[in-house]
Amino acid sequence: MKNLTAAILIAISVWGCSSQPRSVPGEKATTDSREQGTDRKQLEESLREAGERLVLAIRQGNTAGLLKLFSSEGAEIGVDNIVSHKEIQNDFASKGFIYCQFFETACFRKHLRGMRSGPPQDLYGLLPPPVSYRELLSRISGLEISVKVERLPSGKIWGQVMLGWDSPPPRDLGFLHFLNFPFSLENGEWKLGGDSGDSY
Repeated sequence: MKNLTAAILIAISVWGCSSQPRSVPGEKATTDSREQGTDRKQLEESLREAGERLVLAIRQGNTAGLLKLFSSEGAEIGVDNIVSHKEIQNDFASKGFIYCQFFETACFRKHLRGMRSGPPQDLYGLLPPPVSYRELLSRISGLEISVKVERLPSGKIWGQVMLGWDSPPPRDLGFLHFLNFPFSLENGEWKLGGDSGDSY
């Protein structure tokens, strides 16, 4: 579990930061661009709705709602590290690291203090202690949701939801200026996480 939480700590605040959209090998040049544009727009609209559900679940502390958003394949955290949906469920049930980073600042900091490989609580006095996503999203203003959709070489349709805000958060909230979450399209529905089948 130490390796799991260390990997999550490194990557979870910048979920899904990946390469630029890539073209599909062998895609036919005769594909109707207008049809592609319509499909992309519909996918972006549905992904934005999924992002809104994500924000609502975090702000309301709705653990059941957030778990429903997670892919049945789990989530890719860190480099080549897939956390299964069952592991995420168990983590939420025990108020583990993932749960606390999403919902509770106090236990999030407690987990960090217990991790040998974790970062210092204060980097030479320059950075404040970290806070949960729930606290962050409840105190910032001017939240904006932006999305990106791409088709990966594996054939899967992948999306990113980026949460940004108008101005830097108060100093005590930490140094984050955005949050980025990966989504995968599964049976016509956007799910948080999932295995992209590609290396980044």
